Amino acid sequence: MDELNWYYPEKIQEVPDFLKEGCIPHGGGTYLLKSGLLRREAKSVRGIIDISGIKELKDFKEINGRIELGAGLTYGETIVHVGRLLPGSIIVKALSGAASNALRNRITLGGSIASFPPWSDLAGPLVALDADVYFITKDSAAIEMISTEGFLRMPADQKRVFITKVAFKSIPYRSWYYRDVRTRFDYPKFTISITVSGVGGSFEPVVRIVITGTKGKYLRESAIEESIVEILRRKKNNGEKLFSGSLLKGLIDTKLTARFQRKMETSGEYLQHAVSVELRRGLEEVMRSKM
Repeated sequence: MDELNWYYPEKIQEVPDFLKEGCIPHGGGTYLLKSGLLRREAKSVRGIIDISGIKELKDFKEINGRIELGAGLTYGETIVHVGRLLPGSIIVKALSGAASNALRNRITLGGSIASFPPWSDLAGPLVALDADVYFITKDSAAIEMISTEGFLRMPADQKRVFITKVAFKSIPYRSWYYRDVRTRFDYPKFTISITVSGVGGSFEPVVRIVITGTKGKYLRESAIEESIVEILRRKKNNGEKLFSGSLLKGLIDTKLTARFQRKMETSGEYLQHAVSVELRRGLEEVMRSKM
């Protein structure tokens, strides 16, 4: 591989020209090292774009009821910013347990969103929060937006974009996050993200249950979500105590769709069972004050 040139843009508008030349972004650098991208695509990589000088990628804002996180923020910085505003945020719960202290100070949101590895501690919470991903392409510096779920469904060749920020609504919600690991620093075999909002107020209840590590990388347990929303509506109207551990177990036993391939010497059947157990525990925890 020829010696790589490094480029240091100061504005997002400068990035498309570098992307057209075959350059790749560098933030925390963890994805480039882990993926072996420089080795696999050595002939097509023409240079490295160091994004550390683009100040707006470090922005943290709350505007019109939405939280905006710049793509250059590290996991550690995200935990601090969001934690001050929303201490119970599922983002804080998830990223606080991800990787190691050193890596949390290197991994950036943009790089993590662009790659969304199977062990991601970010994908599930962003889908659960119905977050939007903002990006530009090599053809234009005009900011485009897509939902996190939409981004995850994009074909791999269409994801060669430059992430600028991620945003989600700043609303009250209860949440629960679980990562299945053998040791704290291990990659999770699966994660579960649960958010419940709109309960006890004037808004319609919203439940989102996201499982990662499944066949197909991630999925929403839509049937379970809909069943719980219907129960919450009945409780809201009638003031009944409708939740119980047996009810939740029944819902999960009949409606869980998560399926897994064998991984880390663990069978897919066992992982499915483990998900059903942890999901029930998570729902019981989130619903405890409403049972």
